[in-house]
Amino acid sequence: MQGMPQDDPARARLFMEVSIKDNIEQMNSTVERCFKDCVLSFHTKSLSDKEDLCVIRCLDKQAQFSQVASYAYAQEQSKFQADEAPHER
Repeated sequence: MQGMPQDDPARARLFMEVSIKDNIEQMNSTVERCFKDCVLSFHTKSLSDKEDLCVIRCLDKQAQFSQVASYAYAQEQSKFQADEAPHER
């Protein structure tokens, strides 16, 4: 996994725990945002067609944003590692 400390098992484990926690928090935030924005009525057990479409669009938009943000983070991490590599020798 890119950016994960390979040389220290304790750091690698902490990195994974933080990553998992961050992913869960992001998922919960996305669900909450889309629910608040899209679910307008509680008169029936199921979503209306309009609500369903809204949820799908909302989740797609959040997934696209997350993908772009992850790519940008990976690019910056790669630059950082390249900048740090000559100093480690």
